[in-house]
Amino acid sequence: MSDETIIKKRITEYFNKEFEHLNNQKGKIIKEGAIFIVLGIVVMFIASYVLFGMEKDHLTSFIIIVMEPAGWFLFWEGANRAIFKSRKITPELEFCEKMSRCEISFSVY
Repeated sequence: MSDETIIKKRITEYFNKEFEHLNNQKGKIIKEGAIFIVLGIVVMFIASYVLFGMEKDHLTSFIIIVMEPAGWFLFWEGANRAIFKSRKITPELEFCEKMSRCEISFSVY
């Protein structure tokens, strides 16, 4: 096997592995964002239940004061991760995909 063939093979393997790694990382970020969104909605539902379903006292007021912002934070942070953070990986992911499919040739100059 010639040196050029070995180099071509290794470059292709590298970009295939990098593409798989980035694709997995993007999937994890989207999954993490979805979990945050669901947790945020659950926390907001619990806060609503405490607000409308329980007796009003200092403890319930405190729980509501803590849970409402926490629910909104989880919801928006999850959306941020799922939408914007996952998009930051896309250009590098596309580059690795193109490089793994490209044809490499060596020329003498």
